[in-house]
Amino acid sequence: TFRKQVQYKFAQDCLDNPPKTIEDFNCSRKNKYIFYENISGFNKGVSIDKIYNNPPFYFNPWLSGFIEAEGNFNLVFKEGRLHKSAFSIGQKGELHVINMIKTKFKSNNKILQDKIIISNKFKSCIFIPYYRLHLYNAVSRKYLFEH
Repeated sequence: TFRKQVQYKFAQDCLDNPPKTIEDFNCSRKNKYIFYENISGFNKGVSIDKIYNNPPFYFNPWLSGFIEAEGNFNLVFKEGRLHKSAFSIGQKGELHVINMIKTKFKSNNKILQDKIIISNKFKSCIFIPYYRLHLYNAVSRKYLFEH
């Protein structure tokens, strides 16, 4: 996710150019998410379609773990038989992640902006949208089960 990419970049920068003082380090660490809402900035010059249709090599195993952590399967039985099934998954502030999942499972369902999360880290308020995707059509479920 974007947060992990920012954390990795922060660690790399600290190793490449160690902060001169603890204050410099703390300031850099505190401000590493300052451009959190400008998510497209970390993929400058790369087409969004290219990203969605050609995810990174680690995407499938990462997605399996992400589904286990954040996914929700809903099975409805009627008279002892599976009547219907659905899957939903969500993520705060990272619409591109949900779009990649939507593309992976060939969904045409709308991504919902569910709620706003208020963070008071570092004595400031940040409004971060929470995005949610439901997969309930047969085509998307087929790709999900194959995954």
